[in-house]
Amino acid sequence: MLRLRSGLTLADNLPKLSCFMPTRVRYLVLASLCAVSALVYVQRQCLANAETVMRRELGFTVETMGFVLGAWLWTYAAFQIPGAKLGDVWGSQRALPLYCAVWSVTTILTAFVTWVPLLVALRFLFGAAHAGLFPCIALVIRHWMPVEKRGLSTGCVAAFQQLGAAGASQFAGWWLAIWLALSQPDWAASEKMTLPPLPSWVAALSGDSLDFLKAFFDWRNLFVWAALPGLIWSAWFSWWFRDRPSEHASVNEAELALMPRETPSSPQPPSAANPGSRGLCSLILTSPLMWLICGQQACRAFGYIFFQTWFPTFLVKTRGVSVSKSGSFTSLMFVAALLGALAGGVFSDWLLVRTQSRRVARQGLAILGLIGAAGFAIGAYFVESANAAVAVLACGSFCASLAGPSGYTVAIDVAGRHTTVVFATMNMAGNLGAAAFPILVPFLLKLPERLGASFSGWDLVLFVFGGIYLLSAVFWLGINPNRTIESKTA
Repeated sequence: MLRLRSGLTLADNLPKLSCFMPTRVRYLVLASLCAVSALVYVQRQCLANAETVMRRELGFTVETMGFVLGAWLWTYAAFQIPGAKLGDVWGSQRALPLYCAVWSVTTILTAFVTWVPLLVALRFLFGAAHAGLFPCIALVIRHWMPVEKRGLSTGCVAAFQQLGAAGASQFAGWWLAIWLALSQPDWAASEKMTLPPLPSWVAALSGDSLDFLKAFFDWRNLFVWAALPGLIWSAWFSWWFRDRPSEHASVNEAELALMPRETPSSPQPPSAANPGSRGLCSLILTSPLMWLICGQQACRAFGYIFFQTWFPTFLVKTRGVSVSKSGSFTSLMFVAALLGALAGGVFSDWLLVRTQSRRVARQGLAILGLIGAAGFAIGAYFVESANAAVAVLACGSFCASLAGPSGYTVAIDVAGRHTTVVFATMNMAGNLGAAAFPILVPFLLKLPERLGASFSGWDLVLFVFGGIYLLSAVFWLGINPNRTIESKTA
């Protein structure tokens, strides 16, 4: 055993030496944020994956299920700012577990409700609870992560959203395939669904054992098992987390020194630095920087939603891809987005450390990524091969996601004490952009015919798709990440 000059062993001095080494509680906080981001996307995706089965079992029409599927988006947009304000008043320690518990309970109930108005009400409640999640996450990142780690933090959160969506699709597909093979093989065959062969030991089951397996893999239980981790996370996070690093018993002085300087948590009287609700609303509406941040977010969401909505149809109509293969190609877009979000966060923080310039690390990287996304989107028009076109568009998805962490980080940096409301306003603008694209596509598809043009509507969609990314880059040209929303200029 190594002995020091005092005669004590190194082990005897470890308690004293450890106080100079920062604890790593901040990384566990980040991991918990990534986990809840993935969990909400898992639950969000379950209904979409189970739509066909649920519609048949409950006797719903396609139109009814379409309304149910989209119901949560309305309250998700409408409750962004109220959800953020509740996070400000209660703190993330109480607000985040509440939101997660509410949407988890609504997910479970969704599987057992057969009355359409009540089902829609549950989806409204899911959207309202979901609305406050990311503004509260932004507040946690502001308090817990050093400035030079915020890009990585927001990039990880964005990446785990994609991971949750992709994981949910795989999990739900596997679960529903087993249930169909056990309980509804004839209907699955009539719908031309390809089911995996069951193990021989399953085929040999009969009586109570087979009935138990059928009951366990009932399609309703998919929602239950997808929601249970959210309830567990809510209980754990409420017990373990603290809104301020200084309040957490496991954070030592060395780690605390790495954190951003804390602002007073007690209520402050309205002032120029701390406006009341009306003053804050006026501040946001009159801030040029806020408008630019919302503009870039709306454009990025407008482009991203293409992959979630019309992209499979685009592949089928323009590149002759089969319906089944279009699903696999679509998943590649989300994988590319996941990798882009991680790369954008890491590279943005690396640039900040190397250059000490937020304009280079945040603004410059976002502009570069969005110009690349526009170039690849328009470049896909010139590619005939389906595989090559998908590869080109996957590169575009990667580039667009490079800008994501910059957008989230700049919103946190410029917001000051108004992090939740600023982030919620930006997120609401993104939702409006995302809602616009699916509605615009049918109009674009018919426009060439109305104009008597020789190009196809899908060609026009591609160019608009790329043009929107360029417009987002233009918004970024005016964003100065060194300013705040109180600034009279952007």
